[in-house]
Amino acid sequence: MPADTAILYVCKHLPARGGGGHGVAYNYLTAVWGKPMDPQGADHILIAGQAELRLPCVDGELDATLTALPIGTKHGLSLLLWQVARINEIARSYHTVVVIGFTPFYLWRLLHHPPGGRLIAVHTEHSKGGRHFELAEESGRFGLKERFVRWCVGLNFSQSDRVVFPSGGALSLFTGMNAPLAALAEEKAAILYNGVAPCLAPPPRPARDFLKIASVAHHVREKGLDTLLEGLALAKDAGLAWEFVNYGQPSNLTDELNAQAEKAGIANRIRFEGLKPQAIVRADLGDADVFLHTPVIVVFDLSLLEAMMHALPVVTVPLQGNREALGEDYPLFVTSPAEVAEKLQWVAAHPEEARRIGQALRERALERFTNDAMVASYAAFIRQQIGTP
Repeated sequence: MPADTAILYVCKHLPARGGGGHGVAYNYLTAVWGKPMDPQGADHILIAGQAELRLPCVDGELDATLTALPIGTKHGLSLLLWQVARINEIARSYHTVVVIGFTPFYLWRLLHHPPGGRLIAVHTEHSKGGRHFELAEESGRFGLKERFVRWCVGLNFSQSDRVVFPSGGALSLFTGMNAPLAALAEEKAAILYNGVAPCLAPPPRPARDFLKIASVAHHVREKGLDTLLEGLALAKDAGLAWEFVNYGQPSNLTDELNAQAEKAGIANRIRFEGLKPQAIVRADLGDADVFLHTPVIVVFDLSLLEAMMHALPVVTVPLQGNREALGEDYPLFVTSPAEVAEKLQWVAAHPEEARRIGQALRERALERFTNDAMVASYAAFIRQQIGTP
């Protein structure tokens, strides 16, 4: 006999390490893998592409299990229609069904309530102001595709029962960029902070005659990498010895960044490593002296939380999502390339104070921003939706 309630976690493709809904879903699964699921007494089911997996699973490692899932060949509209049909089929076996879309799900209206029961649709909004704006950033224009996706985003908000944002800053960003949806977003919003996997306390960082600076950011303009490079150039001109490594998806912006570094005379100190396995990235974070993060737009970056876990002092901009992560009175906020250079020089000149700042960030992350904390927030939210204690 199935349970009375089913919780469906829906992704377009496999959850995977990284940003956005797929990264959050992956971190969620990391925390619950092989453990009793909360809310208890419900069936928890992952739908990824055309694959289906009942949680929890104790047979094998998460990565191996996800890799082996046959996600099917359907994409776009055909996949959405398939998922609608499958969700409706599952719903017939339950009184209450909660559907959590970790990636955009534009066909909520086609979902059917179980006979005599109820269906609760939860959209999670992990984009930077809306997927239509992200597409415009990638294509360099706001064309017909972007206008259509903007209409679809409106469906997400009008047809879902609740909308989860990963921070108050993400909600403010969305409402500021989408005035017609602002009231609806605020009415349906729930703030559930992202989480990342904790790690062992990092060993003491080696004494060296240069500052090792790390960054995790895809090569898109919203990450502010041009500002970051300008700050590094000013730090070099001020006499600071440093090396810089960036992990992130290359793009057509990469050539501009390389040209900027060449012109500033800092290209020989910079490594753009592209996308690498998580173990390599986190090993570099564990060995770095400081994390540098200068985005123009902030939601609630998983990479920032990972830097905190590694007790790294963070030099970053005081946008709302960052203030929620680091604290309103955090001492290493910057608002210009000159301040980037100034704070990097301070970190190099005050290693013990910088170490204490990093340790305080680690303690804050362990208290608030672990995978387990994120799952507990989602579980409490789901219990609230279905009316159970």
